[in-house]
Amino acid sequence: MKVVQTNAKLWEVPADRAIPPYAYSWNTALEDVDKDIRRVHANAPKIAYFFPHPFLLVRGESAEHKQRYLCNWLTSQSAWIVWVLISNTSPVIPCCWHDFLNTIPMISSNHWAWGPVGSRGRDTHSGCQLQASSDIFGPEFVRVTQAATSQVQFRDLMLNLDQIDDITKGKILWDLYKHNFRFELAVLDHLLVPQLWSDPDHSCLDKVCQIFPGNSQLTMCVEPFPTKNQGLASKELQEKCHYIEGFRVVLSSWPRFPTDLEASLLPSANSAHVWAVEKKLALFYMQSFFDNFGHPPIVPHLIPNHLPPPCYLWQCDRSLIFFLSSLLILFSFSLHSPTLLYLPLCSNQCFLCFSLSALCLSTFWPFRRSVPW
Repeated sequence: MKVVQTNAKLWEVPADRAIPPYAYSWNTALEDVDKDIRRVHANAPKIAYFFPHPFLLVRGESAEHKQRYLCNWLTSQSAWIVWVLISNTSPVIPCCWHDFLNTIPMISSNHWAWGPVGSRGRDTHSGCQLQASSDIFGPEFVRVTQAATSQVQFRDLMLNLDQIDDITKGKILWDLYKHNFRFELAVLDHLLVPQLWSDPDHSCLDKVCQIFPGNSQLTMCVEPFPTKNQGLASKELQEKCHYIEGFRVVLSSWPRFPTDLEASLLPSANSAHVWAVEKKLALFYMQSFFDNFGHPPIVPHLIPNHLPPPCYLWQCDRSLIFFLSSLLILFSFSLHSPTLLYLPLCSNQCFLCFSLSALCLSTFWPFRRSVPW
């Protein structure tokens, strides 16, 4: 029997301010996923990706490594998208994405070549690395990405590789989250209901595409970056309800689909019901993904229109927030109690109550754009 191993670090969000915020329901559902290794299927397959995992751009041995991954992806992403669209290429396993993004352009006597850090010449280890990349990504793609450049185009933005701020980096990460989430959803659907994908009367891919706004095609560089959250992450009730229902329809054919979600989500549903259904669907999806692949899925994120404040209290557990709120209420009642009005400790209680209020406010404040109310 195959031994399943999971990486606990994949559940930890890297401490990088550029990471766009989670969609609220998905963030809360992520905390409720049962991460017991015994749930993972014994023969869990390894999933390959058409795009690098966003964590590759924010995790690394050093800031230099992370900058190299980011620049290499920006340099190659437009050529890679074209290559995927025009060729019958296959997805790439994460370790190959890591090796490819960890290469640096180096000048030889004839032309540019890409090689790993520390390589000495094109005819030695770098030549082998270049050939390996050519075998995986295609020779034409590798040839295009060999050219050194200081400016690249991302969507409708022209970027200087040495002047990328956190908001711009957040947009790049958001784009990777979007594409990888859609790909993972299609892969898991194909794994759980293969009979539907092999049935010509069922257009499973079309159903998956209906969950997302637009034509669900790969994003080309010339398209402008969206200015508001759409689809599953939309804050407009009617739009959100439409895409949540499409998401529910796809998941309804999966094994162990919750019986309390079998009813259709009507357009007239109120906000509380829509958010409750979304969280249950998100939890079922993430639990199903973990049970079948042994690691957390990539989930929807919000468009990074602003940077989070430099405050780490927002990372506190919800139980701590509720505990502090309870203390605040307790001291508020004690301040209004007639038996305590004339105690000499009243001023100290006022100060403590004020401190707890400030603490709770600083805890909740970063969530103000994520909470649905």
